[in-house]
Order: sequence, then C-alpha cells, then structure tokens
Amino acid sequence: MGELNERYRNLDPAGRYTLMCASGMRATVAAGWLASRGFAELDVYLGSMGAWKAAHG
Repeated sequence: MGELNERYRNLDPAGRYTLMCASGMRATVAAGWLASRGFAELDVYLGSMGAWKAAHG
C-alpha cells in the first residue's frame, strides 16, 4: 500500500491481479483503490498470508 500510489502507473489496467497482505484488510483497500482507477480484474487472496502459509507451509 505504501508504494501503490506511485507504482500503480507501471501496471497494465487491463491485466489481472491478485492482492495479498497479512490479514486481507489492506489488500481489500488496495483493490478498491485500484478499481477506482480503472483496474477491473482484481482479486483479494482470501485469508491473505495466513491462509497462504497454512496451505503451503
């Protein structure tokens, strides 16, 4: 989130992105922020890093 305001311009708005953070809250906020700037193909990894670690060790 800290760099998103500056770096989102390097992303393709037509691309598909999955956002992840520690708990899912910041990823959800980031997805809404990107959507407001024209990004349509956004997913939030449910459970974020906790779920990832549980699934992948």
